[in-house]
Amino acid sequence: MAVRKGFSSFFVKEGNSVYADVRDPRYGTKKELSVHSCKRIRELNPDAPSGVYWIKPGNDVTPFQVYCEMTIDGGGWTLVYSYRFTNFANFIAASNAVTPFPTWPISQWDSSTWTPRSSVAPLNETALSAMDFPLWRKIGDEFMVKSNITHWVACLKGTGDVLNWKTGSLNCRLIKNVAQVCLNYVPTHFVLKTQCGVALYRSGDHSFFFEGNLRECYPVHDSCGKRSIHNHLKNIAHPGGALYVR
Repeated sequence: MAVRKGFSSFFVKEGNSVYADVRDPRYGTKKELSVHSCKRIRELNPDAPSGVYWIKPGNDVTPFQVYCEMTIDGGGWTLVYSYRFTNFANFIAASNAVTPFPTWPISQWDSSTWTPRSSVAPLNETALSAMDFPLWRKIGDEFMVKSNITHWVACLKGTGDVLNWKTGSLNCRLIKNVAQVCLNYVPTHFVLKTQCGVALYRSGDHSFFFEGNLRECYPVHDSCGKRSIHNHLKNIAHPGGALYVR
């Protein structure tokens, strides 16, 4: 039985038939074996564990390393952003923001009054960095917000599309309840707040507010969608979160 060059294989005999498995567990393990995304690695090797892999999400993109989450909701998630808060103890203070800030196309970003921008893909959730935003949409069309202070949610585009920077409705679903209130609640809309950042809304108010302005606003993480500082978990070591794309 012939196997195409570059593929590993093993053979299994069942009755009068012989089967060859041509999946290669090495996909993404080195630069020369880069594939499109963590989702593609998962498809090619369903047993691939979470960890750092090489991807190349476009013919015009040089291969680079990313962290792949391979267990949550079927796996195949590419980590694009990890963040912390600048003043979590005084959550409502204007000096509290998410840091770092992605290269989102917000014209009012100012290096003197906002948290620093990042364009380096994080290799774990504590790396505190953000992949260059134009690459996000090349990787997939679904994003997941994973925070240790409020619910985890995953969203696909509706009339709005975060990955293509279009405000409007989203189709979100719960991945995990984390906060103790408003169980199973998810955002419904993507809203651009140019003076501070971007928000995910529910019922006309903030569920998430990823804002980097150190003189205005505060980074809402409220599963109830009420812009409240009382609905997220408080006594958490290293409070923050991560965004993934699939």
